[in-house]
Amino acid sequence: MAPDTLPEPVRVALAVAATLERLRVPYVAVGSLASSLHGAPRSTDDVDFVVALPPDAVPLLVAALTPAYYVSAEAAREAATAARGGAFNAIHLESAVKVDLFVAGDDAFDAERLACRQLVRVTADAPFDRDYVRGWAERLGVGDLLDRAIREGNPE
Repeated sequence: MAPDTLPEPVRVALAVAATLERLRVPYVAVGSLASSLHGAPRSTDDVDFVVALPPDAVPLLVAALTPAYYVSAEAAREAATAARGGAFNAIHLESAVKVDLFVAGDDAFDAERLACRQLVRVTADAPFDRDYVRGWAERLGVGDLLDRAIREGNPE
């Protein structure tokens, strides 16, 4: 279980990750949580995961998350059966932390994110792989947004 000193979103993320591990659902943390783990820590009130969730695993995941989380079984089923991947969320009832689960589509970007996932120890000073992020930003056509984020995040 997560130490009591971790921020609530990180504690919730670790609990959901443990559930995904137990169910053998491949996942990768994305969004501000991943940014915090691989770069400068950021305050966030939600958690984002990309998951490779086959439709037959949906009932197992929903059962494993409830009753500690509100999860719409219908939304999870729709996300898992969407042709290009979908999304649903789980809300941790005790803390109101929202966990967004993005079901991986069949595109190269989602495949790469899941293929390159790695277990990361949660610390305050994780390294940021700028070259990796830059490469994907260019491939996705958002290099200008990355440059802006870096400028605004490091105003020196």
